[in-house]
Amino acid sequence: MTSSLRISPLRVAPLRTAFRRAAPPRPPDPELQWRRDPLSHPDIQAMSERELADLPFAPHGLRPV
Repeated sequence: MTSSLRISPLRVAPLRTAFRRAAPPRPPDPELQWRRDPLSHPDIQAMSERELADLPFAPHGLRPV
């Protein structure tokens, strides 16, 4: 007679979340950061107000805050 051991997914889920919480947080990836927020790009951060005023932008591409 063969017995099969079945583990309920509900019993495994808390174990997975415990390991997920214990993992150290990853430092933010600078490239992903400026892709999400283009104004945080290092080149733009280094620009003067006059240089920033000369940047082209598409008004239809802006999202209201």
